Formats: sequence, structure tokens, C-alpha cells
Amino acid sequence: MISLGGGSPHDCAKGIALVAANGGDIRDYEGVDRSAKPQLPMIAINTTAGTASEMTRFCIITDEARHIKMAIVINMSLRCFLSMTPL
Repeated sequence: MISLGGGSPHDCAKGIALVAANGGDIRDYEGVDRSAKPQLPMIAINTTAGTASEMTRFCIITDEARHIKMAIVINMSLRCFLSMTPL
């Protein structure tokens, strides 16, 4: 998984990597440590500064059906390579 951008693209990639490794729906993982397996490895390439989303265990995803932002906390080892050089 490769993400390019800032906070939202990195959170989206973390969510996709989590569901790709565990199956189901992203809503299944709302809350703390709800996954059985670690997310797929990912590369995060920043184009902005400030959110630190590329290196946190938190993943904020908008649930449009419920009109909320879900917090997903991935307590498994976050497997991510970071590029901190702005493009």
C-alpha cells in the first residue's frame, strides 16, 4: 500500500491496508484494537506537514451512512515506511 498526500490519504490507506489484511468492512474495526492481524505494510509519502498521520496508530474515517467520523486505533505493530521529504 502506498499513500501520497497528507492526513486524509494516509488514514484512508491505513484503513484499506487493515481491511485488506483482515477482511470485512471498515466499520468492523471502529474502536481500539479490533483486528486479528496487522495491516498490510505501507509506504507513506508526505506532501504536507502537520498531521503526523503517517506515523500514528490512529485512523479517522468518515462514515457517511451514520454522519460521523470513526476512530480506529490499530494497536498491532504499525508497519510503515515514511518519506518525510516534501515534494
